[in-house]
Amino acid sequence: MMCGCNPCEQDIDGYTAAHYAVERDDVEMLKALTMRFYSELKRFSEQQITAIHERCLKALSIRQNQGLTVFMLGGQYQSIKCLNYLLELKINDVNLQVCF
Repeated sequence: MMCGCNPCEQDIDGYTAAHYAVERDDVEMLKALTMRFYSELKRFSEQQITAIHERCLKALSIRQNQGLTVFMLGGQYQSIKCLNYLLELKINDVNLQVCF
């Protein structure tokens, strides 16, 4: 994320990095994709940090080719750790916005 990669990028199946993390119930990877980092890691302005964090959260609303969001995929794969983390973030399909 700090090198400018786009967390909303999708592969041929429509999966983002967050989809793969949830499919494997890898809550640590999901946290790495969604937690806000601090400028001590590298020199970024507060606006840059906020923009990166917002893009990471926006990626959670992307639907893969079968129409599943990260939250829906977590339910399908019973990824309990990831679902609990998403609920802590207040991320569920009720309040997700469409990512274009």
